[in-house]
Amino acid sequence: MIILQIKQNGHLMRDVEIAKIELYDNELTLVIAKKSEIVYSSDKRGVLPIYDAVLNHNEKTTDASVADKVTGKGAALLCAYGNIKTLDTGIISKPALKVLEDNDISVTYEELVDYIENREGNGRCPVETMSDNIENPEDILLPVKNFLV
Repeated sequence: MIILQIKQNGHLMRDVEIAKIELYDNELTLVIAKKSEIVYSSDKRGVLPIYDAVLNHNEKTTDASVADKVTGKGAALLCAYGNIKTLDTGIISKPALKVLEDNDISVTYEELVDYIENREGNGRCPVETMSDNIENPEDILLPVKNFLV
């Protein structure tokens, strides 16, 4: 893994800024940075990238920063499960924002929406729906696993 020592105006960039630049420069869907290093990235859609990252690379996600394109409640619960410290996202749902706030995860976003839409744009995202009554981050793992198989 290449360690990035990115400086902007003479200052070492924060992990969340590094992740965000990587996300948009390389047309990715999720990037995780920790200690100025990209520790995980994906171009896959949906909840799969964050699920894979926190489940299979948890040592890398603890206290890391995430850049994501879209964050619903299910993804926010997974961030909490993975002990993420900072998230930057384009679109976030109100339930996801609450999860992040409740779990002391610093978040910045461009657009706040009532819910994340499904890919067809004609209803709610299925992962957002399945997470409606889930508050404990660990409780999202099995429903997401079953959704992904």
